[in-house]
Amino acid sequence: MTVHMATYLITGANRGIGYEYCRQLEARRETVVAVCRTTSHDLHQLGVQVEDGVDITSDDSIADLRNRLGDQTIDVLINNAGILEEETLETLNFDSIREQFEVNALGALRITHALLPNLRAGSKVVLMTSRMGSIADNSSGSYYGYRMSKAALSMVGKSLSHDLKPRGIAVAILHPGLVQTRMTDFYGITPQESVQKLLSRIDELTLENTGTFWHANGEVLPWELPLLVTEAELYQACPVGLKDRRDCFEVEPLVGSVNIATFTAIGIDDGNAQPTDNVSGAARTIRNQRSFSF
Repeated sequence: MTVHMATYLITGANRGIGYEYCRQLEARRETVVAVCRTTSHDLHQLGVQVEDGVDITSDDSIADLRNRLGDQTIDVLINNAGILEEETLETLNFDSIREQFEVNALGALRITHALLPNLRAGSKVVLMTSRMGSIADNSSGSYYGYRMSKAALSMVGKSLSHDLKPRGIAVAILHPGLVQTRMTDFYGITPQESVQKLLSRIDELTLENTGTFWHANGEVLPWELPLLVTEAELYQACPVGLKDRRDCFEVEPLVGSVNIATFTAIGIDDGNAQPTDNVSGAARTIRNQRSFSF
């Protein structure tokens, strides 16, 4: 019986977490495509397919990678490449912040978009983000470029999870933990331990849990702080034309989002109220018993 080995493409593969992904996946006898700007001796020693000279901030460089890959199928695309620069409010460097956006957020989107023809139904896309991009988890400030770019990357992942789901492609948004790499001055858990857990999250990824923001240990991480609103505030936020129908809808939480109020009609098609010219289109939406969000 022939066993299909999955093909994994990993960016930022020459060291740190990226290299460890390659090492562990090769040990699992998966097919590994290691993408990096500059290769390394250790990476070549793994015997995996190495595609170096790739700058993920360059459209031309990514187009060249796409041509090199041809019609090679990618089962799992791991967007791992990233950079971190420390900035405080007193030492802001806007060129550095822009560079972190280009690498950490736009680079992953460029790669994913360019390699869509290589993905198929059943493929997976992984974005290596950070809990430092979580608004709820920011208790210390600073690191403006890194935090902002990782928050943007997480939003990329969330949008991709919606856009790719109809194609049968699931998306994971992963935080590796504090890992011993050059980025952290080699403080934290080992790359081996982190990647072992990350691969478990990737193995468990399905269309049912696509778009989830996970810690490597399996914990679902918060995106943002809950927005607490009073009933009066919700009433004031309701579109004009619906306020007189207040008794016809109920507040329903929107799964995956804590700061959007979703109103769903209940018992509105009783024939007692028809939309009139002064009732908004949103009222017609509610009358048809569909959700309306604002």
